[in-house]
Order: sequence, then structure tokens, then C-alpha cells
Amino acid sequence: MKTLHDYCFDLDLEGVKSAIAAGAEVNGIDKDGQTPITRAIKSHWAHFIEMHKCYSDAERKELEYRAYQLLEPIMDYLIAHGANLDLFGHDGMTPLCAAYYANSVAATRYLLEHG
Repeated sequence: MKTLHDYCFDLDLEGVKSAIAAGAEVNGIDKDGQTPITRAIKSHWAHFIEMHKCYSDAERKELEYRAYQLLEPIMDYLIAHGANLDLFGHDGMTPLCAAYYANSVAATRYLLEHG
């Protein structure tokens, strides 16, 4: 069975909504020491790394934009349901740190505006 962290990694907003409705802890730490919002941000980064291997600059920009379009509503939903943006995972990263290290200017800006 998928967890909230799994849905966040998959950038699956409907799954995130159903997991929270079923009682998932929005600030829960998974076995890797990550919160759901950090997991979503790191997923965005993982997809971006893969894009560097296979696509042209123009294609990467388009794919990164599409991935961010999936990430932002998940961040909105998690924050609306109490996600703590100052919570450190076991890796010592807050969501803002994760966005910075993921080289996601859009996610970094978003978190600065909402945190």
C-alpha cells in the first residue's frame, strides 16, 4: 500500500489528498528521514537529473516546467494541511534546503514566499 511519502515522490496530488484524508501525518518522517514535502521536492530534483542525461536544453526546460506544475499544487495542499516548512529531516534538510540543492529556482522562490 502506498504511503503519503510515496504519493509525494510520484507527484500524485490525488494520492496525496486521499492519504491525508485517510489520516496520514503531513509532517511524518519516513524511513529515509524525509517529510512528505521534502520527498516531493527531492522527487522533482530526481526527475530533473534524469532529464540532463537524455534531453536538449529546450526539452529539459519544458519537462522541468511540467514537473514543477505537478509539484506546486502538492506543496500548496501540504502547507494548507499543516506542513511545517522548518522541520528538518534526518538528512538535516528543510524543504527550502532541499529545493535549493535541487536547483529548483521556482520551488525555492515558492517556499521563501510561503515560509
